[in-house]
Amino acid sequence: NSALIGQGKGITTFKLHEDAPASTILLTNADHSGNKNIYVDGFSLDWNRDRQGGMRATGGIASSALTFAKVHFGWV
Repeated sequence: NSALIGQGKGITTFKLHEDAPASTILLTNADHSGNKNIYVDGFSLDWNRDRQGGMRATGGIASSALTFAKVHFGWV
């Protein structure tokens, strides 16, 4: 039962830190065994692919900008 609302796309931006490893998820739900009613709106996510001289995704749910895992009723 959470909402994360920014000031608008391109105005509010969450960006991974330069030192974040390739397997980092930028935004995810707290409990990957199940959460419900999550709403996110009004912001941009930047995985910062250029960090550490150029980053490649590791695959799977790792190295994602946004991951909802086992969420019942999620809105983006």
